[in-house]
Amino acid sequence: MIKPYDELEFTDDFLFCKIMQDTEICRQMLEILLKIKIEKVELKNQQQIFNVDPIHRGVRLDVFVKDSRRMFDIEIQTSIKHDEAKRARYYQSQMDVSNLMKGEKISNLKESYVIFLCKTDPFCKGLPIYTFSNLCHEDKEFRLGDESYKYFFNAEAFSKLNDDSEIKNFLEYISTNSAKNDFTKTLEKKVFASKVESEWRADYMKLELLLDETRVEGYEQGEQAKAFETAKTMLEDNVPEDLIMKYTGLSAEDLKKIKTE
Repeated sequence: MIKPYDELEFTDDFLFCKIMQDTEICRQMLEILLKIKIEKVELKNQQQIFNVDPIHRGVRLDVFVKDSRRMFDIEIQTSIKHDEAKRARYYQSQMDVSNLMKGEKISNLKESYVIFLCKTDPFCKGLPIYTFSNLCHEDKEFRLGDESYKYFFNAEAFSKLNDDSEIKNFLEYISTNSAKNDFTKTLEKKVFASKVESEWRADYMKLELLLDETRVEGYEQGEQAKAFETAKTMLEDNVPEDLIMKYTGLSAEDLKKIKTE
């Protein structure tokens, strides 16, 4: 059984992705976290799906946005999966592949940022922020300059950020739901407003009804038929395909088969 809608918080995947559709909020959050100036961001897709081909594994990004020269993947993570580093690597590779059309120059690749917002410490080092970029082993002052960056924010260590009140307040909000500055109070208001957002509630309740008895950690052969049946019903109810794949575990190719039956 999935979490009741009225109990959803900012850090719950469904609500986080909905709130991040507000591009101004998304822009402000990126500026706070990365300390860069962004004039305007373009929301590519909620739960952006990248499928290179039918054989290789695709990926679903929580929030994928771009500006004129950069692209950002923002992931909300309420529990540690112990594969965050390789997830970041894979997500970044898929973003790069999506960035260039056939015949384009490699030099046209945008700056790439993968951002994990974690409620708990992903690497157990006690740091509030982990920032990674490619450096030369032999000369730590020399950067590769591939313009790819990975950030992991550890919300439970927010109290260690006394030199940056904006990030500290944001991580404290993720960790405790306590809003202490203008930006986190804006997020708090969006969460409260979501409780009376009839369209969001309808989307979530539809998922809850369809998935209450079918959502499981993995699908074995005997459960695959249930997943297909659920997906078929969701398609008939015009549920977005990215959400169908997220909650049933089926692939884009599986949905194509269902639609042609």
